Amino acid sequence: MQKAQVSLEKPIKFLTASYHRARHRPHARYIHKYYLPQELKQRIFLADIGALMHNLDDWNVWLGKFPDIIPCCVIRYNDLLLEKTIPGHDVEVVLQAITAYFDDTHSVLTKDENLAATNLNTWLMGWEKKLLAEGIRLRKEMEQQIKSGNGGLTDHDIDLEVEASFYVSDDDPFSEDKNPEASEHDVDEEASLLCSVSLLNDFSEDATSLDYWGIGDARDHNDEHCSGHEGSIYEARHCMTFHELHSHQCIPMKHMGRIGIVISDIKILHQNHQEIVKLL
Repeated sequence: MQKAQVSLEKPIKFLTASYHRARHRPHARYIHKYYLPQELKQRIFLADIGALMHNLDDWNVWLGKFPDIIPCCVIRYNDLLLEKTIPGHDVEVVLQAITAYFDDTHSVLTKDENLAATNLNTWLMGWEKKLLAEGIRLRKEMEQQIKSGNGGLTDHDIDLEVEASFYVSDDDPFSEDKNPEASEHDVDEEASLLCSVSLLNDFSEDATSLDYWGIGDARDHNDEHCSGHEGSIYEARHCMTFHELHSHQCIPMKHMGRIGIVISDIKILHQNHQEIVKLL
């Protein structure tokens, strides 16, 4: 993006945003964590990034095309009934960060980047199979408890919820070892936390069935098939978790090799239904 002049005049752009809903914008979270300069992270909120990404209809943020003079912007947070003025210089830096992120999401992968993404996808497939086996084991165990009448368990809901947190490897520039100040003003308590995902599975279907959809299934969750690129991760079958990371958490494909640690928690809801005996 060409260097633009910064406006010293009064703000000429008025944008609206939801401060609290912005936390659910994965694009904004990723840009804030890894593309904004450290000195801007305290002043620029997720809502600000979202507003600049989606509300400037007369600019082409996606292509990095902006006016010669970058104006100041007033962001109105409609859920806080507050507003903030962002100087034109800061607006320009945020726009540069947005452009850099989208350049990375559309750039051609190097051989090493493609290999790293492919290896992660393969690893996650095996990881999901282990989660599937554990879920089936837990389901059978609870069904046996219900049949035996032991433990007071009268019913169960096997909506298996897997909370998985993905962390960058220790040699990543944003790891706590490499950059101990990265957590300051970060959107997460731990700067090394790349993202967290929640995967649900009720195991009500036969996991060996071709119709089974869920953790450890044999389906192809790749919605970006690109033909003509033999050996490309874009041609391979994607497992559910890999699809979640790329398509829903909006991690650029070229950054998949950053993931070094996965921590998962399995949560199951136990239910106990009992009638109250009323004494007359």
